[in-house]
Formats: sequence, structure tokens, C-alpha cells
Amino acid sequence: MIDPNAQQEANTRQQIKAAYRQESRLHMDKDEAAIQLITDNLRHQVHFQGQLADPLKARALLLSLYDVVASDHRYKPKDRAAYQAYQQHKKEHANANAWQAQQAYFDWLLRNDPDAFCVLDPIVSVHPDQVMFEVFSKDEASYACLSLDMHAFHTHSNKSEIQYGTTNINFSEALVQTLQMARSHRSTELRIDAGQIETQITEGGEVLASQLEKKIQLPDSWLRGLLQVQAAATLPKERFFIEPMDLYNLLRHLRLNADKKRQRRGLRVELAPNQPTRLVLEPWETVIESKGAQFQGKEGMVLRLWGRRRLMLLKRILPFIDSIEVQVLGSAMPSFWIMRGKGFSFTLGLTGFTAKDWAQSACFDLLLPNLNTQTNTDDLSQVLDQLQTHWVMSFEALHKATQLKKPALLAALQMGCQLGKIIYDLNLNCYRLRPILMDSIQPERVAYRDHQHCLAHDFLAKPDTVRIEKEQPIPEQGLEIIAHIHLDKQNFNERTVLLIDVDGYVKKAQCSCSHFRQHQLKSGPCAHLIATRIKQEKLAIERKQNPKLRKAITHETQALTRRKGEQILMVQISLDQKRLTISQGIAGGKLRPQRIQFNEVAQARNAYFEKINHFKDRGFLVNAG
Repeated sequence: MIDPNAQQEANTRQQIKAAYRQESRLHMDKDEAAIQLITDNLRHQVHFQGQLADPLKARALLLSLYDVVASDHRYKPKDRAAYQAYQQHKKEHANANAWQAQQAYFDWLLRNDPDAFCVLDPIVSVHPDQVMFEVFSKDEASYACLSLDMHAFHTHSNKSEIQYGTTNINFSEALVQTLQMARSHRSTELRIDAGQIETQITEGGEVLASQLEKKIQLPDSWLRGLLQVQAAATLPKERFFIEPMDLYNLLRHLRLNADKKRQRRGLRVELAPNQPTRLVLEPWETVIESKGAQFQGKEGMVLRLWGRRRLMLLKRILPFIDSIEVQVLGSAMPSFWIMRGKGFSFTLGLTGFTAKDWAQSACFDLLLPNLNTQTNTDDLSQVLDQLQTHWVMSFEALHKATQLKKPALLAALQMGCQLGKIIYDLNLNCYRLRPILMDSIQPERVAYRDHQHCLAHDFLAKPDTVRIEKEQPIPEQGLEIIAHIHLDKQNFNERTVLLIDVDGYVKKAQCSCSHFRQHQLKSGPCAHLIATRIKQEKLAIERKQNPKLRKAITHETQALTRRKGEQILMVQISLDQKRLTISQGIAGGKLRPQRIQFNEVAQARNAYFEKINHFKDRGFLVNAG
């Protein structure tokens, strides 16, 4: 008997075919060199040719793309039980079905096959103003986009010879090895074309044409992660600027200091209006005060970003960077690091999620429109028609050309990004036509992360199915949420309990369902816990955006911090019905609580807002979620 959940897991891949006439390579002689990138023969033909102004810069940028696409920072436990694995070999294969063997093979292939260092070949787009390369890492955590404008070339093809469009390129490890031999004294050319079919003559005189063919098993989770990161670029973000030397100091500290077990590993960003940005490395509390532009936001805040070790992927291009802009969606949310230099921009997107961080990733889904909802596809068709003519357009230009209302236009653009047809250029703040695959992406394949997330959204789609019964702030721990999920007309329901700390992490999770009793969180959260977390986050967003709901809150916790020398003063203010709790102290130490009881909820709520404003006026920064 086949397990339905396992059968679904086996079917979460689709086959992508690619064919290359030859391998990409670096051609060299004494005084000249040519980087020839071979395009997919099955996709739209793309052609570009130009002489690079700085071969060493191009070498570093292309090798950085390889570092991103081949990176895999997922935890890999050491194999300490070879003999036990041998003993269990028969047992594991005795009951293995075809789908189990196929899944195990694909997992092994991704880890061990030297030719499978990337899931999908890099995407290249040739547009009138630039050549753009995109890659996404195997661990679904890092996205990179390299843009070379026409200033990166001394000369390039005439417009009549350039073929605009999007395709995949062969990015073999052999190309990476030969790129290492690029030198500044050789005049180097970049060629993007389909190349010539290589032929071989047999002993009998027969001429055989060879072609490199690939059948890629593309995981839906990988594709969904790539599309979500790109769609996240269209959302409102906080932005700040740092200098290349600040990034160098950050990477140097990480290289010289190993992470500590059971200690925080975030990169904390302290943003205060009209003050330089401060980068704080946990758990050492090392402060790097930026020499870049001051933060121009209206309110100060503290953001915590994950994936700081992945910034080491930028070490090759540090000497060529002139400025760095960072755009952040929020704490533990995707961040975009935009490096600009002469003739290029390199954008590194970090998802901020790990395999176990299901709570934050579920909340991130709320920020993007649901692909399964009814959306006017005619709006998207109008946008695609304009981009097929102009290739690249700003939001205002699209608004003028399509005559769509701005909310409808934004929804259409976000839908286009989620379906892989459009990309938002963070460097130039414009939209570009870029079909990620040759065939259209089926929305149902990338709408949800897995079966449990799909069930959770089904619960949320039914009115009054998910009910938050209680939200209770617990000083120094976080917010405890108790909810009931009503499943049928017989009044059968499941009870869930979540404890969420000030950083948005789930510290405790309980559910009365059989899935949780059997697996706990070892196989991921159940649909009831996911639905509870999404429901609570949805209510929190509504309270922040709706002034009427904001003035009617009865439960909330806010954390604020202020730097005083090497110490960090911390304040947690919690509202619980008629009770107000103010906890103060040094971050990392025990906080001193002060509890105030009021006669009315409105009095406690007004005092809660007054205390927050009071500490803001004293220079405390809000921990942004």
C-alpha cells in the first residue's frame, strides 16, 4: 500500500528538457580570448557578442554566479554508521516502491553527481539595455542576478545582429575551470549563442553529430522558492546603504570566528533616523558602524536577518563594488543585497528561511497574492503584451500604457512574477519580460509548499473554522496563542497552542490531532498549527493596517532596545486585557517586570501606547517583525 503523503512527495517534480550543441568554454590564444556561453537549442534563440572592458571583473562576476548556484548550506550530518547502513540495506529495499527508489536517487544525485551542481541551468536574458544572468542555489536559500550594461563592453553587436529574449545557458564545471585562466592582458569577448554542432568522424568514415542533452527533474519546492523570492522584490521594503569596507569587515569577522552552538546567529541591523547604520554580529555583539549614507526612514527599528554566512559568496567581487544597497522585508524575511559597480550590478537575495523555520515562511506567504484566488488574467495579458513590445518598462510607463488602476496593475505584476513570466529589476526599479521556463508554469504546482500547507489554507478559506480563543502575553517569553479548528458539523475540533517569541520564532507548539501525537514536529508541523500561525499573523497585520482595529487591541507585546556603550538596554511592554506589564533590563540578562492593573481595558490600552511613545522619545528602537 502506497502512503498518500509519500506518493505526493514523489510527484512534486517535473521534467525539464534541455539540449546544447556543445559545452560552454573559454577559447584562448596568445593575445585574445572568448567566453562562449552556449544557449539551450530547444528555447528561443538568443544572440549577443561584445568585447569586455574588464576581463578580470567579468571573471569574478561569473565565478560568483557559480558559487551561488552550487552553494548548499543545508545541514549534512556525518555518516557515523556505515556498518548499520549495511545491515539495514535489505530492510530498506525490501519494501521500497518505485517512487521511493526514484526519490532516493534524485536526492543522492543532487548531493553526489558532479555534473548536477545546479538544479536548473542559469537563465540569461538579452535586453536592449543589458545582459542579465540569474541563478538559484540548490538549498533554495540564495538567489543571484548579474546585470551587465553596455558600459561593461568596449564594443558589442549591432542592434540588427542582437537577438533579444530569454534562454538557459550551459554552465559546466569545465567552463568554471577555464574561466580561472582569464587574464587582463588578453582582449576577451563574451559570446552568447547556440554555437555549432560538434561532429565526429568514425573509423568507417561516418560523420556523427553530437549534442549535449539534459533531462532535469525540477523540484516544485525549488521552483516555488525561486518565484517567491522574485515576487518578494515587488513588495514594500526598508532600505539602507553600507560601504564595501563594511561588508569586508563583516565577512572578515565571520571568517575568523566560528558560530557558537546554541547561540544566536543572526545579523542584527540597528536603524535610527539620520544616523549611520549599525551592523551587529550575534552572539559576540560585535558592532560595525557603517561609513555609508545615514538611514532616511521616519522611524527607527531593529531588524534581524538570517543567512549571514551566505554573504561569503560575495567575496570574489568585493574589489569591484562601488556601493551597496540593502532592501529588507522585515525581521527573518527575505533581504536583497544590491552591489553596484562600473558597468554591472550584482543582486544577492537571501530567503532568510531554514528547513525548520516553517512559522516565518508561512507568514511570508501572506504577503503575496494567492495564485489560487480569482485574478483577472486579462490584466496580466495586457502587461505581457506591453513587455513583449518594449522588453523593459517602469511601473508608471505600464500604468500609462495599460490604463489599469494601480492596485490592479500591481496585482497583475505580482502574479506575473509568481508565474515566472516577469521579473522586477531591483537595480533599476523596472519590470522586465523574462519567462523562466519554456512552458507555462501550472499555478497549482507552486501555490503551496506541501500538503499540510494546502490543508491549512483550506481551513482558513472556510469562515469561522479557525478561531483564536486566547492571546496571552508571557513576560520574557513571548505571546501564547490558543486556538480551535472546527472540522465538521458534529462540533469536532482540534486544539492548538503556540508560544511565539518577540523575533517571531515558535518556542512551543502543541496540537491535539493524531498527526502531532504521532510525529510531533519531526515530520513538519500539522495543518492545524500552520493554520493557527497564519491566522494569528493575519490578525496582527490587520490590526497594524487598520486604525480602528489598532485602537481596539486587547493583547500585544512590543520589544524596544537602545544601545548604551557596549550594553543594550531592553524593554518589553505587554498588554493583556486590563493588565500592563513593563519589563526592563540588560539584553541577555533577567528583566525586571512591573505590573500595572487598570479598571478598564481602554485605560490599559492607552497606557500601552503612551509607554511605547515614551521609550521611542528616549531613543529606543522598535524590534521590527
